[in-house]
Amino acid sequence: MAFCLSFLTACSSKPNDRPGNGRINNSADSARTAGVADFEKVSHNFEKIKQGDEVSVRFYFTNRGEQPLLIENVTTGCGCTVAQYPRKPLKPGEKKYIEILFDTRGRKGLQYQEASVHWARNPAITRLMISAQVHEN
Repeated sequence: MAFCLSFLTACSSKPNDRPGNGRINNSADSARTAGVADFEKVSHNFEKIKQGDEVSVRFYFTNRGEQPLLIENVTTGCGCTVAQYPRKPLKPGEKKYIEILFDTRGRKGLQYQEASVHWARNPAITRLMISAQVHEN
């Protein structure tokens, strides 16, 4: 049942109520055992875009921890949204990005999409949000 509900809400036109501050592993103890991802931003609004457009945004982050930081996986809730991310561990101090691509074909109106970043050696999930007002040509 939970799977069905998450599938039905994956391509929602409503924002997700789960806030994120763009940082994982906030404690000093965590920084010694794993990396710390510090995002410059965790949401992006494309404003008004045409139906059929393909748009993308890069979410930059830096490993502020003392250990390497590895992304295990990035999941999206819909086939219209795809994530590209680094597959190798980030060294302490290293900066990379996660690129989110959004295909507006078949979409119209206010759109909210989410990508969930799953970290190796850390149960925390960072949520990256995009939104757009998609209008017909």
